Amino acid sequence: MGIALILATHGGLVLSERLASQRVENLTKALQSNREIGVAMGVLMNQHQFTRQEAFDVLRVASQNSNRKLADIAVEVVDTGALTIEHHG
Repeated sequence: MGIALILATHGGLVLSERLASQRVENLTKALQSNREIGVAMGVLMNQHQFTRQEAFDVLRVASQNSNRKLADIAVEVVDTGALTIEHHG
């Protein structure tokens, strides 16, 4: 019984560590995405004199209309300095 308890505890700790590691990875990705979105909003605000809300709305609509993640749209804007709007039915 003692060995089973030790193995179960060890297994639980390994699982907890793995879940915590995945959470950190997910939060890191989310933070990077948020930075890219913020920079893309700044690019659009500068180029088109948009408000923050207008810049975000443009990114959001472009994401929805192209069926692409908003973060991917943002990276494109940051990399190219332009927003290409494509519609993928």
